Amino acid sequence: MDRSSGILLHISSLPSDYGIGTFGKSAYDFADFLVDSGTAYWQVLPLGQTGYGNSPYEPFSSFAGNPYFIDLDLLVLDGLLTYNDINKFSFGKNKGKVSYPKLYNQRIEVLNLSYDNMGKFQKEFDLFKSSNSSWLKPYSLFMSLKEHFKMKPWYLWPDMGIRKYEDASVDEYGKLLANRMDRISFIQFLFYKQFSNLLDYLKKIHIKLIGDLPFYVSIDSCDVWSNQRYFMLDENCLPTLLSGVPRDAFSKKGQLWGTPIYNWDELKSSDYELWIQRINHLHKYFDMIRIDHFRGFNNYWTVPYGSKNAKYGTWNKGPGKDLIDAINDSFNKKIFIAENLGFEAKEANKLLDYSGYLGIKVMQFEEKLKKTEKNNTLYTSTHDTPTLLGWAKKNKISCSCDELIYSAGKTDATLLIVPMQDYLNLNNRSRMNIPGKKKNNWRWRLIPEDINGELSKRIYDMLIKTERI
Repeated sequence: MDRSSGILLHISSLPSDYGIGTFGKSAYDFADFLVDSGTAYWQVLPLGQTGYGNSPYEPFSSFAGNPYFIDLDLLVLDGLLTYNDINKFSFGKNKGKVSYPKLYNQRIEVLNLSYDNMGKFQKEFDLFKSSNSSWLKPYSLFMSLKEHFKMKPWYLWPDMGIRKYEDASVDEYGKLLANRMDRISFIQFLFYKQFSNLLDYLKKIHIKLIGDLPFYVSIDSCDVWSNQRYFMLDENCLPTLLSGVPRDAFSKKGQLWGTPIYNWDELKSSDYELWIQRINHLHKYFDMIRIDHFRGFNNYWTVPYGSKNAKYGTWNKGPGKDLIDAINDSFNKKIFIAENLGFEAKEANKLLDYSGYLGIKVMQFEEKLKKTEKNNTLYTSTHDTPTLLGWAKKNKISCSCDELIYSAGKTDATLLIVPMQDYLNLNNRSRMNIPGKKKNNWRWRLIPEDINGELSKRIYDMLIKTERI
């Protein structure tokens, strides 16, 4: 890989008139901004459909896209909606923050209206269903069942047969909920149609897209429900152990993520089928993939189900080289970026060397920044940390954000990733996530006037000086 740079900006953070960023005009405008600024990569967070807490790292499916990202203006152009349809709903008036409650109550309702107008898209939709049936059928049934059971998590559904994903129950509910399933499938068709069109444009202008693979999957997800043998669950389908990390820089009581623990023996016996499927799906759409919590390959922290925090738990041996070999047998190792951060990351770094993946360094954690080596991706901040300005103020660092970004760009790191907030010199009110905090995360949005020719020139000049163009 040549020395290059990227900007981290999630789709939800793009400007739009409908409460959250989408695959519409603002996405194309931002892509053009990347070109003007000399930036080669656009990194996003996971694009899955979010549930309680709105975390992109706990979606309802590793394969389904977030319906919120479907652009309504594009649906009008396609004849699937009218502005009269859209104007009946309110998605929030704060252009700088996402209003998830308003989206939750209304966005799917307006998208459902497009199903009745599919007309000319019927054949294309049928092809999409047949081409993606392996994940689309269980996902559409899963979401239909959630609606049927008043949005309860699947492990609390009253019918034990469907809770345990028994074939007879799957067939029975599949017939009962067929219409709902088709509507949900159509929304996924719209998501991937718009996403694919954006990807075609990015390829045309030579911008590469970096996606994100969460290490764990949400307990209330189609992934767990339809693959229960791959997770540590009891006879009632409840998890026996939960994931997290012990006390660290982010939390005195540890971080209780609440996701179920993999049954690694079962996964190994299947040649890590679920992992390979998840990566293969991302590989269809992204040029590079960031693997979240890579240190979990080496060892991982578990706490008993029902724990209030992650302070007390147990370290367990991870899948190690075995999983890495399975991944590298199926994919080019050069497409991966491994988030090898966290408690006792030294052991994980041995696996990183073995894997051949790019590692990750975060400027805020580096005491000797100048010694950052090649084969690393250097971040000025991340979605989980304070912004660069917030960190600098707390640590009484007098350098400007531009000076700090310049110093990061001058290192030997192969890839420099700068969150948009850092280029905009924004404080901690604009950070994406505070680990351990359950509410008001993932809300920050870009204001349209924030990006302009002056900013793109400033970034371009900096990248020239740091030899990243």
